[in-house]
Amino acid sequence: MSGTFSVKTEPGGELIITLSVQMKEGVNELAIDMMDAGLETQYEPGNRNGIYTCCFLCNEKARIRIDTCRE
Repeated sequence: MSGTFSVKTEPGGELIITLSVQMKEGVNELAIDMMDAGLETQYEPGNRNGIYTCCFLCNEKARIRIDTCRE
């Protein structure tokens, strides 16, 4: 599986770590691994705004998002 990794700080100081992969199966695989590791989901895998994505909460100031690469 290949993809990209980015880190962004929102204006309110929240840190968003994004892992972008080519196919939704990759999103599902990574989501299952992170759920197995005990991370709390903000939302489970699904289509949002034309992107297949899911999101995990690390703490009140950081989250990890996994999505399909944007064209």
